Parts: sequence; structure tokens; C-alpha cells
Amino acid sequence: MSLNFVGSHDFTPPTPVVRTPRRSRASSFAGSVDNRLSVIEEDRPSSSPAPSPSPSPSPVTGPFPAGSYTFTTYLSTVSTNCTSNSDSWTCAPYVTYDSDALGSRTQFDWIISTTNTTPTANPDFAIASSNNPFAINFSKTSLTLMDEGLDNERYSFKTTVPKVVYPTASVSIKCYYNETQLSGNLYTKKPKTVSDPATGTGSASSSVPTSSGSSPYGEWKYAVDATQSIGGGVDVPDCYQYENGQDGSRITQGYEQEPQGSFCSCAYTNANPQ
Repeated sequence: MSLNFVGSHDFTPPTPVVRTPRRSRASSFAGSVDNRLSVIEEDRPSSSPAPSPSPSPSPVTGPFPAGSYTFTTYLSTVSTNCTSNSDSWTCAPYVTYDSDALGSRTQFDWIISTTNTTPTANPDFAIASSNNPFAINFSKTSLTLMDEGLDNERYSFKTTVPKVVYPTASVSIKCYYNETQLSGNLYTKKPKTVSDPATGTGSASSSVPTSSGSSPYGEWKYAVDATQSIGGGVDVPDCYQYENGQDGSRITQGYEQEPQGSFCSCAYTNANPQ
């Protein structure tokens, strides 16, 4: 998955350290103006050269909603209740829509494809991230059609992904959230209602979203929301001293366990609650 944001600091992530994921108890609840957001897997507010852009996706054919899309959202809310140290959970681009509308703009580049091997009148669909080594990636995940035929019709998905956060600017501590849940709702009729600070518009076009122009991704022209979330519990977070690109001693002081029902989350949307 590739993301874009405005008003944050670009960086080059350190060389990844291969770790055996620890068990944690996670639960779900749910450029010009656009720069690539590459900090959800390595969520770190530091300064360094911008990451490379996502490679062009392979052409995707099939009935709607199959295709390669950019989903433009805004960081809406942040919750840090799963950890006793609020600095250990961050949400790029680090500002919410209420505090900085332009700076909160975040774009997800995702690819939707059919999963049926033969043509069918009611195909099944799956969603996957674009192939960007600097962004959080997830493989094909099934899309479920909800409220078919209603104004609230949407394709929903849910998958588990790793999340890494550097709580300090010195990058001396590294925290793992190994079972973070990524969920999303892609509406097919509901319009965007959050005003785009770059264009001053927020309503959706009635046309089907398709790729056009020089961009390999077409803009998804309807409402969308996406959420990262994890509940407190054992090894949430799982933090270590981090020096010279290597994990050192585990840190527990200042990172006391919180109840499983206490959630951390990053919520992105382009539609006001109704």
C-alpha cells in the first residue's frame, strides 16, 4: 500500500530488522500537494530524503470496482489508549483534519481485482496494496459487499499488518505492534463530504472512477474510510533499544500493559459522520 500526505517530514527508513512476530492481542473497531506517505510501517517523525514513488501497477481489467485507485482521505482521529506511553503510537501525517486540513491529507494507492477464474454475473473482488517497499504492504484481501443497492452500499475489508513506531526523534527506541488491524470501507454511492483544502471541493462525481491521464491510479470518487487499530494486552507495544540498525535490550519501564479493551487507532476518512 502506498500513501501520500501533506505537511509532514519525509524520511528514509533504517534497514529493516527481521524479527519473529511476537503474539499480541489485537482487536478491531472498525509532490505538489500530494507526497508519498511511507511511515505507517515505520512510523517515525524524522527528516531525510523522500522515498521512491510506487511503481506503476499492472493493468487491472474487469467489472467495477476492479482497477487501480488512489483513495484520498484525511487523518480524522488518533487514539493512544492501548499504551501507557502515548508517544509510542503515532499516526502519519501527524496532524488531524481539525488542526491542519491540508497537512492531514493522506492517499492510499490500492489495487482491486476479481478473484473468479471464469466470468460470472456476480464476481468476487479482493484488494491489495501497491508494490511500494517503503509503505505498509498487504496481500490480496477479500472485499465484502455490504448494504447492496442502498445509499450506504460499500465494499469492506479487514486484514492484519505489522506496525513499527519510533517514539523519539533520536530513534533510540523502536516499538512493534505486530497484530495491528487495517480495515476499510469503500463506498460506491455515498459522496465525499469532507472539503478538499487543495481544491475546495468535496462532492463525488456521478461517473464511475477510472484511471485516466498520466497517473496509473484513478481517483476513487466516493466516500472511503480506513482505520488502523490494536487493543492493549501482552506485548502491546513490544519496545526495544535501537542502535546502529539493530534491536537491543527490551524496554518495559514506561510501557506498562493496558487492558485489552483499550484501543490505539488511526482513523482516516473523506466523509463526515451521518
